[in-house]
Amino acid sequence: MEVFRVAGNNSKRCVILFGWTGGSLRHVAKHSALWSNLGVSSIATTVSLQETFLPRDDTGLRDKARTLLDTATLELGAEEVVAHCFSNGGCLLFVTLLEELEERRLQNNSDKKAVVVPSIAGTIYDSCPIPSVHPAHGPWLLMFATPFPWKEKMMILGDLLPHAIQSTLLHPFQGNPIAWFGGLRDPVVNSPVDRPELLLYSRGDWLSRASQVEKFASLRASQGARVTKHEFPPDSPHVQHYRMRPDEYTKAVTGWLSKEVGWN
Repeated sequence: MEVFRVAGNNSKRCVILFGWTGGSLRHVAKHSALWSNLGVSSIATTVSLQETFLPRDDTGLRDKARTLLDTATLELGAEEVVAHCFSNGGCLLFVTLLEELEERRLQNNSDKKAVVVPSIAGTIYDSCPIPSVHPAHGPWLLMFATPFPWKEKMMILGDLLPHAIQSTLLHPFQGNPIAWFGGLRDPVVNSPVDRPELLLYSRGDWLSRASQVEKFASLRASQGARVTKHEFPPDSPHVQHYRMRPDEYTKAVTGWLSKEVGWN
């Protein structure tokens, strides 16, 4: 995790960059420049393959969500947060953070010593989401879509493969092994339902198909979310829209922030 504090920023706002599965923190953090130029502090983090494809209680995903909230509220003093999610991995961490937020709200209702609970002012989905994440996808993604050295790949494969095989053999008898990811589509979990949401995608993305992203957009709009879509040209690949077209990306985000979120 890395914090990018904007000097003199007293707006009580921040952005959390929920990086993609297996992504380099250095690459995710490059998006902080967009927010720094807008005068907004940001926190960048990544999600490992293990955190994405192993049972959530066997990883540090919940602890990571708590740390992000503590950093946003205690270190940056944020009362409003924009969630900037990349790919399904970033969405998995975002759903976990939403659950942690709800736990803190409930704690405040029953405890005299209240904790700071920031509001999610808006959500940006970059190259996401697609309907499901199955443990069987992990080994495939590891071997064919990550830049790790082969020795590191073999070590990670040893973590992922047993659970992938077990989940495949038991599915559908035990249901979706990562069923909680459905919280992203649940208006009770992903609330408030009238939250502004921006979806950034392209038809050249072979991991997160544009048709699946558009179906999610339609669902959220039907639930009451204020959905804005921005489609990049087909030569803009998965989670590379900002790198390929920084000016277009910045214009889409700043226009949405001003019109829908009210961050001017």
